[in-house]
Amino acid sequence: MKRFISFLLVLVLIVGLFSNISYATNIDKKNFNTITTDSITKVDVDNLLSFGFTVKATGDKVEIAKKDVKFEFNKNSNEVSVNGVQFKTVGKTEVKNNKVYIPFRFFFETMNYEVVWNNGKTSVKKLNEPKYPVDYTNDGKKYLVSKEPSKIVSLAPDVTETIFRLGAGNKIIGRTKYCDYPAEAKKVKEVGTMYEPNIETVVSLKPDLIIAATHYKEDVIKKFQAAKIPTLVKDSPNRVEEAYKDILVIGNIVNKNYEARALASTMREKVNYVSMLTKSKFKPSVYFVVGTGDGGEFTHGDNTFVNDIIITAGGVNSAKDAEGYKYNVEKLIKNNPDYIFGGSWAKDIMTKSSNYSSLKAIKNNKFIVIDENVYNRPSERLVTDGLKAILKTIHPELMYKINF
Repeated sequence: MKRFISFLLVLVLIVGLFSNISYATNIDKKNFNTITTDSITKVDVDNLLSFGFTVKATGDKVEIAKKDVKFEFNKNSNEVSVNGVQFKTVGKTEVKNNKVYIPFRFFFETMNYEVVWNNGKTSVKKLNEPKYPVDYTNDGKKYLVSKEPSKIVSLAPDVTETIFRLGAGNKIIGRTKYCDYPAEAKKVKEVGTMYEPNIETVVSLKPDLIIAATHYKEDVIKKFQAAKIPTLVKDSPNRVEEAYKDILVIGNIVNKNYEARALASTMREKVNYVSMLTKSKFKPSVYFVVGTGDGGEFTHGDNTFVNDIIITAGGVNSAKDAEGYKYNVEKLIKNNPDYIFGGSWAKDIMTKSSNYSSLKAIKNNKFIVIDENVYNRPSERLVTDGLKAILKTIHPELMYKINF
């Protein structure tokens, strides 16, 4: 009997040991077969079998699946889908010596691992999976999303963009007049503006969740809450790093966690990659017009995601000393930026007014007309469109290295 008990104890210890190996919280990259191309680390897909994935290569595609997630990588391409939602990574899926290698960081971050780079070493740490209910706190107020919503009214353009981007656009049944991207969003019922949504219209839609962002009225929110409609009010991100976290929150709300992590990972990867390309480059000065003319000067200062994008693209924000968004002509003339970015209306004002005629950006025809919505909304387009537009203008010599 004692021998039997001893045998059981040893068996338990062995099982426990191997359980810790199979489901380790921290896994060192040295345990993987990897390659590095253009500073992008890639992992042999065969290594993923030990994580419980199935790997199937057919023709030009590689399918990697497990439970509720399926990746489809295109060989020799940076195109990949996660549960049918398309993404573009910086690093391509590569075939070498009959082995298929996929972007290491993108894969593990999408699978909810924290990827840690430290002194040339890489490890991955499994994080807790988000679940319902979703607890969200903003400005001291707590909001609770108890279950996955099926009918959402979005009162913020960046929220609308992101929900559609994650493949959950079918959940949106109401949107503001400013929620104009993607094109499919325009087919959704319009409920008014961000500040002045039509209360009766929203209530008649019988949503099970309303999401509002920075631009809203408190009394409007209280009316929705009085009508017993679950409501979540969030701040819009100020910095690019905050935008990644914001995407994860939205992904959690609409039960698109894999897709949200994939989106945040690809955005971060692109920002990091461009930062690496521009690190040693000359830094021209850039000014962004938010407002100009008789109404005064307004711009993006230091603590903004546009400032982050300017720096990433290899520029310097000439208005980083702005207080809030308020600026003035005197400072603008003193700092005399190399480039000015703004809407066509702003170009019309600044090129025709003598107030700005001394600016070298005006003299040298360096006022660049942009789609302002791209830079006003902390969504994926801020990186895929906005970052590229600035980079193409101030460092066109690097564009051949950009594949997204």
